[in-house]
Amino acid sequence: MAVPLHGAEEGFAEGQDGTRIYWSAVGRGAPALVCCDGIGCDGFAWKYVVRDFAPRHRIVRWHYRGHGRSAVPRDLARVSFDDICGDLD
Repeated sequence: MAVPLHGAEEGFAEGQDGTRIYWSAVGRGAPALVCCDGIGCDGFAWKYVVRDFAPRHRIVRWHYRGHGRSAVPRDLARVSFDDICGDLD
Protein backbone atom coordinates (compact mmCIF):
# COMPACT_ATOMS: atom_id res chain seq x y z
CA MET A 1 0.00 0.00 0.00
CA ALA A 2 1.36 3.42 -0.96
CA VAL A 3 2.27 5.77 1.86
CA PRO A 4 0.27 9.01 1.53
CA LEU A 5 1.87 12.43 1.72
CA HIS A 6 -0.06 14.10 4.54
CA GLY A 7 -1.27 17.57 3.58
CA ALA A 8 -0.24 16.99 -0.01
CA GLU A 9 -1.71 18.46 -3.15
CA GLU A 10 -2.88 15.73 -5.51
CA GLY A 11 -3.93 15.71 -9.10
CA PHE A 12 -3.64 14.22 -12.54
CA ALA A 13 -1.51 15.36 -15.44
CA GLU A 14 -1.82 14.29 -19.04
CA GLY A 15 0.96 12.03 -20.29
CA GLN A 16 2.47 12.41 -23.74
CA ASP A 17 -0.25 10.25 -25.31
CA GLY A 18 -3.13 11.48 -23.14
CA THR A 19 -2.81 8.86 -20.39
CA ARG A 20 -3.87 10.26 -16.98
CA ILE A 21 -0.84 10.37 -14.69
CA TYR A 22 -1.37 10.70 -10.92
CA TRP A 23 0.90 13.00 -8.89
CA SER A 24 1.12 14.34 -5.34
CA ALA A 25 3.32 17.09 -3.94
CA VAL A 26 4.21 18.52 -0.54
CA GLY A 27 6.62 21.14 0.74
CA ARG A 28 7.98 24.29 -0.84
CA GLY A 29 11.22 25.60 -2.10
CA ALA A 30 13.55 25.04 -4.99
CA PRO A 31 14.83 22.95 -6.43
CA ALA A 32 11.90 20.55 -6.49
CA LEU A 33 12.72 16.89 -5.93
CA VAL A 34 10.88 14.34 -8.08
CA CYS A 35 10.62 10.87 -6.54
CA CYS A 36 10.37 8.01 -9.02
CA ASP A 37 9.40 4.58 -7.66
CA GLY A 38 11.02 1.40 -8.81
CA ILE A 39 8.75 -0.76 -10.95
CA GLY A 40 6.22 -2.37 -8.62
CA CYS A 41 7.19 -0.22 -5.61
CA ASP A 42 4.62 1.59 -3.51
CA GLY A 43 6.51 4.70 -2.41
CA PHE A 44 7.17 3.56 1.16
CA ALA A 45 10.78 4.80 1.21
CA TRP A 46 9.80 8.35 0.24
CA LYS A 47 8.53 9.06 3.76
CA TYR A 48 12.15 9.68 4.74
CA VAL A 49 12.73 12.06 1.83
CA VAL A 50 9.57 13.95 2.77
CA ARG A 51 10.55 14.15 6.43
CA ASP A 52 14.06 15.41 5.70
CA PHE A 53 13.58 17.59 2.62
CA ALA A 54 9.99 18.94 2.53
CA PRO A 55 10.80 21.81 4.92
CA ARG A 56 13.18 23.19 2.24
CA HIS A 57 12.05 21.66 -1.06
CA ARG A 58 8.92 20.78 -2.99
CA ILE A 59 8.67 16.97 -3.12
CA VAL A 60 6.74 15.51 -6.07
CA ARG A 61 5.76 11.85 -6.30
CA TRP A 62 3.99 10.29 -9.23
CA HIS A 63 2.69 6.91 -10.35
CA TYR A 64 3.91 5.48 -13.63
CA ARG A 65 1.36 4.84 -16.36
CA GLY A 66 -0.51 1.61 -15.62
CA HIS A 67 0.65 1.68 -11.99
CA GLY A 68 -1.06 2.84 -8.80
CA ARG A 69 -3.60 5.60 -9.41
CA SER A 70 -2.38 6.43 -12.94
CA ALA A 71 -4.41 5.14 -15.86
CA VAL A 72 -3.49 2.27 -18.14
CA PRO A 73 -2.62 3.67 -21.60
CA ARG A 74 -5.09 2.94 -24.40
CA ASP A 75 -2.26 1.38 -26.41
CA LEU A 76 -1.00 -1.35 -24.08
CA ALA A 77 2.38 -1.30 -25.84
CA ARG A 78 2.95 2.25 -24.49
CA VAL A 79 4.54 1.19 -21.19
CA SER A 80 8.22 1.33 -22.16
CA PHE A 81 10.79 3.29 -20.19
CA ASP A 82 10.79 5.85 -23.02
CA ASP A 83 7.03 6.30 -22.55
CA ILE A 84 7.37 6.57 -18.77
CA CYS A 85 10.20 9.11 -19.03
CA GLY A 86 8.24 11.06 -21.65
CA ASP A 87 5.43 11.54 -19.14
CA LEU A 88 7.74 13.75 -17.06
CA ASP A 89 8.07 16.33 -19.86
